[in-house]
Amino acid sequence: LYRQHQRMLDSGVQVSRATLINWVKRGIELLTPIYQAMLKHILLSSILAMDEVTMKAGLKSKGKMKQTYFWPIYGEEDEIAFTWSTNRGAQHAKAQLTGFNGVLLSDGYQAYTSVISALNKDDEANIIHATCWAHTRRYFDKALLMEPELSKQAL
Repeated sequence: LYRQHQRMLDSGVQVSRATLINWVKRGIELLTPIYQAMLKHILLSSILAMDEVTMKAGLKSKGKMKQTYFWPIYGEEDEIAFTWSTNRGAQHAKAQLTGFNGVLLSDGYQAYTSVISALNKDDEANIIHATCWAHTRRYFDKALLMEPELSKQAL
């Protein structure tokens, strides 16, 4: 909002930062039920893809931003919801996946394995973990120099 406010001032638009902040807060309040309904619908998918992506948000110290995480969840009807967390811990993924039954496609990050195990045990969920083939493929690409024939066959 700081940069947006500066651009508005440069364009001759006089709006206080407090007003801008209130508009954004109100917009978030209006969009929250839509987002919640969308996430609920995505969790009805039989196959989900989920990942954690770093992003800078919040002030860590002067001139330094905190590292936080978006956890996009992609459903089978080409819908995506971006959940957000201050850390990469498994508790966020568990909270987002509670109530889901089906196949979860993710990378090999250990948090997904522990979350799926906990949900299958605690919530009587039925989640199958499928890991991303692109991550597996990298190892065969690296092995091309050592075992060219076998690596080519796998690829």
